[in-house]
Amino acid sequence: MRPALPITVAYLLLASLWIWATQWLLGRLGGVHWEISTAGLVFGEIFVLVTGALLYVLVDRLYAARNGSQDFLHDRVRGSRFWLIALVVALVVIAASQILITVVAARQYAPLLLDKAQREVGNLAAIRAIEIDNWLDEREQQVQAIVQRREWLSQWVRDLEEGGTEGFPDDLRRAGLLSRFDAITLLDPDRNARLQIGSATVLPPDMQAFDQAAVTAKVEAVSRFTRGRPGIDRFWILPIYDERTAVSRGPWYLLFWTRLNTEALVDGAEARDRRVRADDALRTLLIQVPPAPRTDASAWPMLTLDPRDESQRVAETPAPIVDRLQAGLFSEPNSPVTEGVTRIEGVDRVYATVALDRLDARLLVLQDRRAVLAPVEQMEKWLSLTAILSTLGTLAALFFLWRFSVGRHRLKTRNLRRERDFWHRAWLDMPTLGLIELDPARLHLVAANRQA
Repeated sequence: MRPALPITVAYLLLASLWIWATQWLLGRLGGVHWEISTAGLVFGEIFVLVTGALLYVLVDRLYAARNGSQDFLHDRVRGSRFWLIALVVALVVIAASQILITVVAARQYAPLLLDKAQREVGNLAAIRAIEIDNWLDEREQQVQAIVQRREWLSQWVRDLEEGGTEGFPDDLRRAGLLSRFDAITLLDPDRNARLQIGSATVLPPDMQAFDQAAVTAKVEAVSRFTRGRPGIDRFWILPIYDERTAVSRGPWYLLFWTRLNTEALVDGAEARDRRVRADDALRTLLIQVPPAPRTDASAWPMLTLDPRDESQRVAETPAPIVDRLQAGLFSEPNSPVTEGVTRIEGVDRVYATVALDRLDARLLVLQDRRAVLAPVEQMEKWLSLTAILSTLGTLAALFFLWRFSVGRHRLKTRNLRRERDFWHRAWLDMPTLGLIELDPARLHLVAANRQA
């Protein structure tokens, strides 16, 4: 049997293994929805069959060219070098075609990965925005519950000024308040601290916020981004009016202060059995948007909301991010959510932003595009490796074919030389008009009729 058939069968098996590996890797990457379609499988099988038929013809012609005249101990038939070169070129073309098909097929799934990453980044930004809103709502509800007791607060302030009581009442010392606020401070009409519980490192907000609360007689909420602070300061200013001094001196103020940072959000997420993501290629930034959008980068303070080892203090937003925000966000100022792919700091990133009006800030989630497409690149490497291994397997089969052909040629040549030498000796030993008896199976001289 000519060796072209087993070599072709081996190639078909290796190529089928390549298609199966492609299907398996796609399934691992994106699930059943990412497996090769029926049309793709049909194209792959046609490619394998066509290249297999080409390989069969080339191997068969090469074998015939190298062994067609060896039975007669002649030189190799002309054209064997041509068929050998054609076979090598065909193998290179097959391997290159397999790698090209692999790259093209893998690149077809890159937009799907980017869309998936865009949805994940957008969902993460929305979830973080909801977490921040919930965090603010929990504390505002506590403040509003105290606002409903204005008369009780006014009586407490009068008693405190007259010396009838000292310190905060028990209702302001309960665990529900102290667990949600880092400090509660009572300020007199001159805005000097009279009583305080909790942290003593709080710095009151600007006096304009107190003036606004005094004018509206409503709770004034203030957010403050201060560079170097380990979080965003959030204040609630509650004016308390004493009828005797409200006109002459102004109201008293009950100041609630807490700090919004990564630790606060992580604790809240863990309390709800949710895990906060901290991928290396993913960044969540809370950026304060200045009133005048076209300001320089130094006016854009930023807080990183990721559980990383880096500093969690308020810092300055990098200028490339500020430029991108100015170019993309303020072209659509009324859009609460913005998504897309942009180049920031020399790297293509998938981003999503959500407006947080209560903080006068934007929540920005960034993910490195290279990390998104890493599975596709890994798949390209594995599929290219399988294509190369398939070609190397075919080359190995051809190498064994060559070794088999050389061994068969040597054996045939040895037998022919042995037969030639025997007949030469028999001819010399055979007398004129004499007869000899031979054993053709063993090439052995049985008898000779020698005549004088």
